[in-house]
Amino acid sequence: MKEVSVDVGVVRAAPAHAEGIAALYEKVYAGKYPLAEFQDPRFIAGAVQDSRYKWFVAQKGGAVVGSTVGVVAPWNNSCELGKTVVDPGEAGAGVAKQMCARMRDSALEEGVEVLWGALRNEQMTKIARHDGLVLVGYLPGAHRVENREIHLLGYRLSDEARRKRVAPLKNHLYDLPGFQRICAEFALPVAQGEYPKEVVVNPGLCANAEVGVLYHPFDKSWVVTRWDGVLDVPEYIELTVLADKVDEIDKLVHAEFEQVAFLPAWYERDGKRYDCIRLARALRRPLASDRSIQPLMYALRRDFGLQS
Repeated sequence: MKEVSVDVGVVRAAPAHAEGIAALYEKVYAGKYPLAEFQDPRFIAGAVQDSRYKWFVAQKGGAVVGSTVGVVAPWNNSCELGKTVVDPGEAGAGVAKQMCARMRDSALEEGVEVLWGALRNEQMTKIARHDGLVLVGYLPGAHRVENREIHLLGYRLSDEARRKRVAPLKNHLYDLPGFQRICAEFALPVAQGEYPKEVVVNPGLCANAEVGVLYHPFDKSWVVTRWDGVLDVPEYIELTVLADKVDEIDKLVHAEFEQVAFLPAWYERDGKRYDCIRLARALRRPLASDRSIQPLMYALRRDFGLQS
């Protein structure tokens, strides 16, 4: 790794950075970044002033050489960490690590209780672990750049989230090695209780979505927040189910959904937080943009009782 340049500084993004941010996403992804608005200076200039976004940039000599964005979801007091890009000329100099640390600290200081991020390569996985995130699953094709991509899912709980967490009553899923590892890594309290009646809860893929069904036209993927039947989807669908709804989870697995993540303390209601399971169905085979993350995905699959 290069030495961190003393000329690089990380600051909260402002409207004056919008043109530079848009140009950076365009440069790094050659116009193929899946969220087109992140290459639109007008959107960026508004978003950096919106309390739902925690946007940081790295600057060198007045130029934007890095960008990372946190998207806050008020409905469960979580923050998606991601959309991190660094100018190729600064790769390996610790720029992404600096930005992500600022993002993490900002979110926790402002009382966010769950941090999570979709990790597309080994470097971001290392940074996530450095920031205290635990690998809790993977997304088998939620986004596409040139191909549908495999992402790992990193996750961190605040002390307050852990305190509020309620475990479901006896549940065979918690006997799986993956669930046991995640519970141990978070040192989760074991207090059990009844869960809300809902089956499917709001998604993590697009953190501020509170609609019943969200469709990403570019990604050709659906995210479901209220389940009322099977959707005809072109390439990918995911949903998040309260962990006590084992009968519904089994039905979805029989309908060719895959259990891809365990999200402890994800759903918040009336001062308590409840565990969830993320399920997904990929109708087109996803690929890893960085093959070095594939062994981690295979290990997660095995720990969730799935074949590699």
